[in-house]
Amino acid sequence: MDKYFVLMTVTDAGALALDTAADSLDAVRERVENEGHIGSATIYLLMGGPFDLIAECEASSVEGAAYFAVELAKTGLVRTMTQKAITVGKFDTEIRQRLGKMAP
Repeated sequence: MDKYFVLMTVTDAGALALDTAADSLDAVRERVENEGHIGSATIYLLMGGPFDLIAECEASSVEGAAYFAVELAKTGLVRTMTQKAITVGKFDTEIRQRLGKMAP
């Protein structure tokens, strides 16, 4: 499974519902996991910087990660942006090999 990060900012509606927003987002995470669209996922709250929340998830396809992000956004509590992560090990075994095969 590949790893994805869903970067989130709180919407105006999310700001008004901060006391219940975490439970709502966690319920989405649990449902999407149980449906099999993603493997495990963790949502981290109150990040520093330009994003308020970040979710780390494993998915066997980009479609599974996208479904997770869309379901989070459909709550109206957050806006999402999804990024695929490549581990250092995968970079070494796959990408570096491809770069070595490229003509100068």
